[in-house]
Amino acid sequence: MGKPLIISKWLGKASFTINEEPRLFNYLCSFYDGKVNRTSSDGDAIKFQICEHLTDTRKNKDIVESELDLHLIIFHPEGDAKYFHYKELKKYGNIVSCNYAWKDVNYFHYWAYDYRNAIISRNIKTNTPDKLSTKFLCFNGRPDWHRYYTMQRLYDNDLIKQGFISFLDRYNNYNNISHQNTFYKIASMMKLSDTSYVDKMIKEKTNLVLDKTTEQVSKDDRSHDENLFADTSISLITETYSEAYRGLFITEKSWRPIANMHLPIWIAQPFMVQAFREFGFDMFDDIIDNSYDKIIIDPMRFDAAIKALKKLLTKMKKLDVDNVLERLESNRNKFLSMKIKEKEILSWIK
Repeated sequence: MGKPLIISKWLGKASFTINEEPRLFNYLCSFYDGKVNRTSSDGDAIKFQICEHLTDTRKNKDIVESELDLHLIIFHPEGDAKYFHYKELKKYGNIVSCNYAWKDVNYFHYWAYDYRNAIISRNIKTNTPDKLSTKFLCFNGRPDWHRYYTMQRLYDNDLIKQGFISFLDRYNNYNNISHQNTFYKIASMMKLSDTSYVDKMIKEKTNLVLDKTTEQVSKDDRSHDENLFADTSISLITETYSEAYRGLFITEKSWRPIANMHLPIWIAQPFMVQAFREFGFDMFDDIIDNSYDKIIIDPMRFDAAIKALKKLLTKMKKLDVDNVLERLESNRNKFLSMKIKEKEILSWIK
């Protein structure tokens, strides 16, 4: 068990927007391998303060003024440098981010613990299969360009009927012309001769509904119908960000298949598979062609991922079911037992 943590409430000032919700503090309370509080006088405790960063603006340079003489942790749960000028903020305190590619600051599995918290607090029953299905699952909660591209390429590869696929108008993004323009630009670059499937989706604002409508997902995007995972064995994960230049932002979307014993394939930023290997998870390299993970050009990576999905679907009936299920369960159990260790906390404040 780790040394106790004493985390002081941050009382300083900043030029950016602060989130008053103690997100990092709450998950430390739930998942740290030791005691966490705000008032203990334990002399052996690790002491620091947390500034919960919400979003930057470009109007002014970032300024942070702390009222306490303690190690300052500046935490941001998203993964885009556009909203979190972490390089400028490093001079004020130690940065904790959710972008695994930002190697000059500390990475934290915030979204893994966010999904763990949802499982516990909402009593979500994770999937425990006794067989393998030849169907895949693909959630798309918002019409971004990489999801339009994914839908078109699934259609082109005759995979639509082999999947349980959602496509919802979350955040009213069917009206976001920039995502549509980017899709058509990429489609032209990749010489796609036919975009009729996506053309129709955009024209009709098609919603593909699985267990939840757009409105229901907007209110609650953590719980899910367990039958969706029970009836499928592969997750095609269309992550929040897809562009290589933005780094590697890992959300609950990537942890959900691990928790529900699915074989994962990503439409995401490069080196996602490698990241999960480094986290200690089995990426089934003997079963899945994960070579797509190293392709830097975004649409080429997506095409290779969908090709990997198609190959995997054809071999599902030939797999050693007991072996695969045992490995999937090991991944699931590793996820469900994750703890925040003292060593990780010390790396934040060194």
